[in-house]
Amino acid sequence: MGNNKIENLQAKIEVYYDEFVEKQKKTGINQRHYSILGKLLASGLKSNHNVLEIGCGIGTFTSLLVKEVVKGDIIAMDNNDLSIR
Repeated sequence: MGNNKIENLQAKIEVYYDEFVEKQKKTGINQRHYSILGKLLASGLKSNHNVLEIGCGIGTFTSLLVKEVVKGDIIAMDNNDLSIR
């Protein structure tokens, strides 16, 4: 794949996730987030565990994690600048 095609694809991906930020803000925490959290807790997530969340977006799910992982550390990361802001 040529550099121009890669740059165009990267630009399209960036635009998609920039637009997705507003959708995430409107949707907020939903049943999918609670379902994932329930599965993590059932699998043994404890308050002192360390968690790496890759693709955290605006931190919607992260806000649930911080209530459960009060003694451990959470590293939440995303590759979209707007999501991180």
